[in-house]
Amino acid sequence: TFKGIIGISPAGVTTFVSDLGGGGSISDKQLTKNCGILDLCEVGDAIMADKGFVISDLTTPKGIHLIIPPFKKKNKHYLQSDT
Repeated sequence: TFKGIIGISPAGVTTFVSDLGGGGSISDKQLTKNCGILDLCEVGDAIMADKGFVISDLTTPKGIHLIIPPFKKKNKHYLQSDT
């Protein structure tokens, strides 16, 4: 298994494609850190990620807003975000 990161604009245009890496042994956080996508973001940009991507410690210091979809827990909706 290999992992990669793909960036897509709100208009649906592919804006970033990382190299594949890890062979399954690399964490999502390490892949995000190593691939360079955060270096292309500016203060105020937003990244949407799956709820498994626990990368707010990488995005918040750079002023990048991390948007994670809501998930259900005990019939209540919770939103994980760094707002």
